[in-house]
Amino acid sequence: MAACRLRGDVERLEQHSFMELLKVLFPSPFHILQANFEKIENELKEINTNQEALKRNFLELTELKFILRKTQQFFDEVRIPGAG
Repeated sequence: MAACRLRGDVERLEQHSFMELLKVLFPSPFHILQANFEKIENELKEINTNQEALKRNFLELTELKFILRKTQQFFDEVRIPGAG
């Protein structure tokens, strides 16, 4: 009896492995779409991360530009006539 049960378990395991192999070799359209969606999702996450970094950099550069303009205004106002 144990031999029959063991044989059944082995057959199920072989069938399961064979089915997994078929899925890998011949993916269904659903699996292909799922893989594509996962790839697109990862790309969108990366795009969002890059967009946030670009926005932070833009705001920082805008602030620095403002500071440089104010600094230039200050030096223009305090410039000694005839010194430059």
